[in-house]
Amino acid sequence: PTRRSSDLGVGGVFLLLCGVLYPTTKLPLWLQPVAWLNPLTLWIEASRRAFGVVAFDTRLALAPTWLLIVLLTLLTGAFVWLGVRSFLGFERLAKRLGKIDQTTNY
Repeated sequence: PTRRSSDLGVGGVFLLLCGVLYPTTKLPLWLQPVAWLNPLTLWIEASRRAFGVVAFDTRLALAPTWLLIVLLTLLTGAFVWLGVRSFLGFERLAKRLGKIDQTTNY
């Protein structure tokens, strides 16, 4: 398999877990909390509410919009922080192992 196909596979999993195709309440019970921790789920729900669709996902419809925005902000911030920390950690590791040139011609 190519790198591109694995990228598409990861994107497909996120689409399945975010409720864009069907409500997250249709997922198996053990997978629903994973879907609710996915920031894309909250983005999709917020977008639906902006267009007037409120009752697509019955469990998320119970949450007030202000709570949805607060959770979205917190989860997005947490994932950004985690992404930056991961990148910097792996960059440090790559430099220590000599996988990245310390000098370039640019």
